[in-house]
Amino acid sequence: MAAADQLNKMGHAVTVYERADRIGGLMMYGVPNMKSDKVDVVQRRVNLMAEEGVDFVVNANVGNDPLYSLDRLREENDAIVLAVGSTKPRSGSDIMKSYLLPIWLRSISLNECTENHINLFM
Repeated sequence: MAAADQLNKMGHAVTVYERADRIGGLMMYGVPNMKSDKVDVVQRRVNLMAEEGVDFVVNANVGNDPLYSLDRLREENDAIVLAVGSTKPRSGSDIMKSYLLPIWLRSISLNECTENHINLFM
């Protein structure tokens, strides 16, 4: 979002493609609701950026969905900035729990946390 905001302020036409069903990435899915009023904070920022000309597309699985293939995006845009997050743990790590933490936080944010999730981190 920071890159999109800066590019937009420089006069470029900017479209943000989000794989999830709402804009916000880690702030929206990784920060527990009890830690901040994240929905209002993130949505206020998204609304401001939209008013300033940034376009947002949700449910856009870039690279997997033919509508958002890299070839198509290259044809339709002068430049592409890929800002990706990690949603899957890395295996073989001595600190496996730290790699699983984003998945656990996301499950809490989506009210999908199970006893197995909780036991994993105890």
